[in-house]
Amino acid sequence: MSSRSESTGRILQSYLQILLNRNPEYRSLTMVSRRRQICFLVGAVLACILSVKCQDLVDDCIDGEFHKTKPSPEGSDYVECHSWKSRTCCTANYTKELATNKATNLYNYHWDRCGNLSQECERYIIDEECFYSCEPNVIRWQSKSDNDTFIRVPICGSFCDKWFDACKNDLTCVENWLDDFNYTTGVNHCPTDSTCRTFAEVYKDATGLCNKMWGVAFKYQASNKNCMVMSFDPKQENPNNDVRPSGVSSGSSGYHASVTFYAVLLLLSFWNSN
Repeated sequence: MSSRSESTGRILQSYLQILLNRNPEYRSLTMVSRRRQICFLVGAVLACILSVKCQDLVDDCIDGEFHKTKPSPEGSDYVECHSWKSRTCCTANYTKELATNKATNLYNYHWDRCGNLSQECERYIIDEECFYSCEPNVIRWQSKSDNDTFIRVPICGSFCDKWFDACKNDLTCVENWLDDFNYTTGVNHCPTDSTCRTFAEVYKDATGLCNKMWGVAFKYQASNKNCMVMSFDPKQENPNNDVRPSGVSSGSSGYHASVTFYAVLLLLSFWNSN
């Protein structure tokens, strides 16, 4: 059992002992009535504990050029990447630069080598930049050989589908936006033997877009389960907090199971002693 569930069990036991001992009518109750009261109290306290959603939030950020060391909230000068404002790995200065000059000054990188992107498509490129720099949970997929990158983060197919639909008529001269450009001048340019083609021609579909555009960073998740999104309502909890690599479960399920186990043991203990 985890130390957290053990502590919860001890708290539950202490609470019941205090509550029952302070009840002047408890000792005058019949055996059946005592057991009914114990069942009611254990059930009520257990319901309160399990009604709280417990999450194992990550405490660190990947080691990127513009990343914080640890996720934290930002203030009113956080002008882009609003989904992550309450708990973000990127700084307000980063969002200002992204909103003003896109990736040009941040990475000496241009998105528009085949002409200006449509507003709809550019919005998704910005969301991807925000996701890379601001999302704390990508550290669960951090590369073992390169601390500022991650590998095969599952992206919900529904999000990729919308991304592809927004960009399918826009133009690009390369498939892999990380590795296929010519960087000999220090700035990304289309290779001399490349031609500008639509996203639909290059990637074919949303699966190709999410799986290839940024190298091996992302993976199209057709099931739309246990997958991340690159933007969400900032007034809501970050849905990516619940996503885990394959074979790794959320800590809340194990915690709840442990608390339930302790509650049953406690119930039996009080039951047999009364």
